[in-house]
Amino acid sequence: MIYALMYIGIFLYRIYLGFWYNKAYTRRLLLNGLVPADEYSKALLMIYGYIPIDNTIDIVKYKIIVDSGENVKAIIFIITQIIGGIFSIISVIEYAVLISFFSFATNIFSDLKGKNMETPTYEQTQNYSENTQNSTEDTSQNTESTIESTDYTDDDLTTADTVYDEVINKGNYDYLNNFNKDELGIIRNTFYARRGYIFTDVKYKEYFSKKSWYKPSTYVMDILPPKEKEIVRIIKEYENSY
Repeated sequence: MIYALMYIGIFLYRIYLGFWYNKAYTRRLLLNGLVPADEYSKALLMIYGYIPIDNTIDIVKYKIIVDSGENVKAIIFIITQIIGGIFSIISVIEYAVLISFFSFATNIFSDLKGKNMETPTYEQTQNYSENTQNSTEDTSQNTESTIESTDYTDDDLTTADTVYDEVINKGNYDYLNNFNKDELGIIRNTFYARRGYIFTDVKYKEYFSKKSWYKPSTYVMDILPPKEKEIVRIIKEYENSY
């Protein structure tokens, strides 16, 4: 919109220069003592009313010349400005298309990156834990494996998965009313923490740094897949309602 308005403004300014500014500039030159260079120039100034009519000059003859020549100049000027305006509009459209393309490509890349970074679900983690426990005979190793699995699937991750299922899969938005503002903030940021976002907010940085499953790896916030972006947006709206 800014570029479009700029091009329109330039187009109107050129029209102003061609038809009004030149007249004002010519009058200023005449007031400063400049005189026409020849009879044609003098007749031209008379026809346009810049100087009084002189009966010694055949105005009719020059008016025929002026009407044909000057009208052609004016038409050519307007046509060139219209062509310039069309090219300007095309440039704006090209710019908008490029911006849309890069935005689309960025979103696609972010989605693919989010999928590649996707962490195990609660069920996958549980299965992994069970297989690990079944494959080892050492009791102490089994105990450590069980503790590690429990740490990874703590209440925050479980709550986040439950909220996701209720809101996104079942459309149960009222489920969010079960949490206060601080709890909603923790749930919302759990989606980022699970994907390794490095928090700059001290509150969440200290909170998630105590989680064994939290592996900070990126400052980029655009790491969530589309549906997780949607649940984060919805939770944020509920937070703001408090």
